[in-house]
Amino acid sequence: MQLVLIITHPPFGNDVARAGLRLARRMMRLPEVKLTVFLMSDGVYCARRGARYAEGLYNVEKGLGYNPQQMLAVLEKAEIFVCRTEMGERDLDEDDLLDFVDTAGIDDAVDAIAAADKVMVF
Repeated sequence: MQLVLIITHPPFGNDVARAGLRLARRMMRLPEVKLTVFLMSDGVYCARRGARYAEGLYNVEKGLGYNPQQMLAVLEKAEIFVCRTEMGERDLDEDDLLDFVDTAGIDDAVDAIAAADKVMVF
């Protein structure tokens, strides 16, 4: 099954992005799932290298909780893309992103959605 997950929420302020990434991580346990993740709108911040969070919210160094960067890292079989347009609007460039994510345009997202069996948006 081809699954496209679109995350439009930032990794802070609410649990929407985290919920989507937790679900994606669980879906990857199913051998028949091929997952493509698109980070759009404020979701692009989920792939930002060196993001820091309030004490006790997510602690990357201690491995506590589910911070979005850790969640993306466990999706090793997934294709993960950040929308180039959304990056530009937020003054991010490829050097700001985690190593294992790629950039894509809106046409790439449209093609993946058209080919998908299921699409989920968070």
